[in-house]
Amino acid sequence: MFACTYRTLALSIAVATLSAGIAGCAAKDSAEDESVSDSSDSLEASASAAQVSRFNHVVFGPVSSQDPEGAAGSVAAAQWWPAGCITRERDATNPAVVHIHLEGCTGPFGLREHTGDITVVFSKNIDNSLHAQATSSNMTVNGKPVTWSANSDVTVDGDKRNIEYQGAWTRENARGETVSHSSSLTIVVDVASQCRTSNGTATTMIGNRRIDSAITDYTICNEADGSDGCPTGTVTHTAAATGKSVTTEFDGTNQAQVTGPNGRTVSVPLVCGG
Repeated sequence: MFACTYRTLALSIAVATLSAGIAGCAAKDSAEDESVSDSSDSLEASASAAQVSRFNHVVFGPVSSQDPEGAAGSVAAAQWWPAGCITRERDATNPAVVHIHLEGCTGPFGLREHTGDITVVFSKNIDNSLHAQATSSNMTVNGKPVTWSANSDVTVDGDKRNIEYQGAWTRENARGETVSHSSSLTIVVDVASQCRTSNGTATTMIGNRRIDSAITDYTICNEADGSDGCPTGTVTHTAAATGKSVTTEFDGTNQAQVTGPNGRTVSVPLVCGG
């Protein structure tokens, strides 16, 4: 589900556009300088959220069984869109383990070259739900090291995959700052409609600056060719230091309504859909 091309930039376009609008008058006073910083950090939070979302779909979307070996088999056999940059195989000695390799994949928010490995270990919880532990290794983005790990409990209910997700992602941004992103999400994947809906919270540290995010009914459905359609739902990023927020409302079209720290709402275009 990472791809040799990637067309969904949703939050990046929205927050970047809003940041540019604020930056145009940022020299007026320090309060507006803070707004620029808040919006820039919100963009980092958005980027981190998008950069892990495809990992979630790659690892959990194909699961079709609560049996660990069955789950591993379905993930290993899945066909990714489009073919070319991801390979996957079951472990030679443990049939409940899958190895996924990315080679020169591109991704959202400036990930021009993404290479590395993900190992997924499936096991069974005491309540009979499926547990998945995913860990990256030897992973780089644009030549810089990144790490990703996730622990999730998955329940298969007909066409629904109900996922309780805890994950962490760390990378270095273009300014040389360490960006650490952790999220706690409830994700529902509907394999019949090819839609996934997320609700929950996330925290992103950009250096020593903190952004808290709230994700509400954020839904993306696949297009016929397997690419992401335009989202619906609401995402709000709040800077811990200032209490200022950037809120983006999505309605399934290629336009989003973005309200910035100063209360101004603008309609911005998204790059999404076919």
